Amino acid sequence: MMDWVITRHHNTAQYVIKKMKLQEYTRVDRLSDAVLSEIKPDDNVYGILPLYLIYRILMKGARYYTIVLPHVHPDKWTKELTEDELVEAGIEIHEVRSLQLQRADAEA
Repeated sequence: MMDWVITRHHNTAQYVIKKMKLQEYTRVDRLSDAVLSEIKPDDNVYGILPLYLIYRILMKGARYYTIVLPHVHPDKWTKELTEDELVEAGIEIHEVRSLQLQRADAEA
C-alpha cells in the first residue's frame, strides 16, 4: 500500500502528511496518466481533484481523500496558504467512498 499526496501546494501537502500521520508517501503536483497508472488497489490518495479523476482512482480500487477548504476566500483560491491560513479556512479531509458518474450529454 502506498500513500499519495497530489497537490501543487506545499503547505497543503505538509498539513495532510502531518494530520494523517503519513510515514512513507509519494507527493506529486499533478495527476498525470503516468502517475495514475502507478496507483494500485488499496493505495490511499489525498488531493483536490476533479470528479472524473476521483472516479478513475476509485475504479482502480484505491481510496480517495479529498481536501476541503470550506471557508477559503475566493481571492486566495490559487495562492499558497500558510498552515494558519489553512486552519482558518477550515481545512478538512473527507474520504470519498463511492461516486457514480453517468454522462448526460450523450445522444441516445
